[in-house]
Amino acid sequence: MKVVDTYTTFLDFIGLGWIAPKYQKTTKMYFIPTEQELDLLIMGCGKTTSTVLQTLKETGIQSAN
Repeated sequence: MKVVDTYTTFLDFIGLGWIAPKYQKTTKMYFIPTEQELDLLIMGCGKTTSTVLQTLKETGIQSAN
């Protein structure tokens, strides 16, 4: 949708036009890994990365998005 909006704005800027396709936004369920999957990820990483991931897992820190 962003690409279509950007392209439409660009065409308006240069004085052209087009018939933009219609889109419907779909909502998805977020993937939440199991604790076993998190442990496998942590074990598969290097020493520094696994330390950070283990700390994040144990303290429940969330990303600042």
